[in-house]
Amino acid sequence: MILEILLLILMFIFIIYPIIVICHVGFCGIVMFWFGLSLIFLIWAILHRLHRTKVFELTPSIIWGFYGLIAILLAFIIIMSVYVNSRSDAKATYGAEYIIVIGEAIDDNQPANELKARLDMCYEYWKNNKDAIIIVSGGQADDETMARAIVMRTYLIHMGVDEHSIIMENVSLNTYESIINSCEYIESVNIKTVVVTSDYNAFHAEALIKNNKFTNVEVIAVDSKPILRLNYTVREVFSLIKDIVKHGLTL
Repeated sequence: MILEILLLILMFIFIIYPIIVICHVGFCGIVMFWFGLSLIFLIWAILHRLHRTKVFELTPSIIWGFYGLIAILLAFIIIMSVYVNSRSDAKATYGAEYIIVIGEAIDDNQPANELKARLDMCYEYWKNNKDAIIIVSGGQADDETMARAIVMRTYLIHMGVDEHSIIMENVSLNTYESIINSCEYIESVNIKTVVVTSDYNAFHAEALIKNNKFTNVEVIAVDSKPILRLNYTVREVFSLIKDIVKHGLTL
């Protein structure tokens, strides 16, 4: 009985949480993970109830197999989350020749909260390092009417950045593409480069640019909203795994 109550509580938590995420940032693919997790807890609660009332009996191997699967999944996500968050407080020293700003979602052709925070941080760094060239990286998603790089450039110019100090990389739609394509604009892997991105994305971005043979790199991790941190961390875990498998990323 206690287990069933616990499973139902977990089910409700993982129904409510993605709704909170949607209210903050709109619908995104990762919310289906949370809804799927809530469905798993519901099914397990029903099966446990049927087993307890002798309507449908589960063998010990099925029960322990399920617990083992959940334990392995949780352990894997926790370990990967440690990697993801290991650079969440990264800061950079001045003197960079290039600043790469990784794009994020836009809203009505304006930077959404996460992207705005990255651009604000970029501006704070640039105004004390005005010789640096800023590379704004972001293409046009299916639900957007213009490339993110255009929005990013416009925002920075309005903030006071010289338009001649900005390069637009306007085709990338994920962190891997942003790093690889932005690096094409930098003359040498030895040039000091700073990457500005959110705290949950800092480790991933740094690993990618270092895998691209850049040797003089620093990252600025911008704080994200605490309520969304879990969602972004899990999304980043899946993104990291994809780049490890698909592109041979080494950590």
